[in-house]
Amino acid sequence: MDSRKGLLMTPYQPNDWQHLAEQASNEMDSDKLLDLVMHLNRVLGEQEERSRALLHRGNEGITV
Repeated sequence: MDSRKGLLMTPYQPNDWQHLAEQASNEMDSDKLLDLVMHLNRVLGEQEERSRALLHRGNEGITV
């Protein structure tokens, strides 16, 4: 846990982005808000990478 930021960096969970977005929508401290948004962006980016990798693997055997 990053005690300075108050954020717990844990392995990705499917609804992490929703929890982070909810926290960000209620955060009044601009520094904490920035940290939450950066973490949210990172989680969404990782989710997108996993989705693209799965899609790519699923299309490997398809020829047009």
